[in-house]
Amino acid sequence: MTQGKLLEFLEDIGISISAGYLSNLLIKNQTEFESEKSEIYASGLESSPWQHFDQTGARVGGVNYTTNVVCNPLYTIYLIHIYPNWVLNTGLEL
Repeated sequence: MTQGKLLEFLEDIGISISAGYLSNLLIKNQTEFESEKSEIYASGLESSPWQHFDQTGARVGGVNYTTNVVCNPLYTIYLIHIYPNWVLNTGLEL
């Protein structure tokens, strides 16, 4: 989702925020978001005996990445990795 669409979405649900503030939220001080993402991912994996996994290509800044979706009925997480075979690199058993 682009920043413009995210800003439009937030305005549609009644949240007034400037484009610059939104940009700063998304690109600065990401350590809290990273740790929260890791916690959600770990909890999601533990929440069900099965997971659904989907992978598709994505281009970010002219570099090929993969967009990975891991989910079950209780959560969904989107991950972007430069390695197309990232599952092999994580030790994740699917």
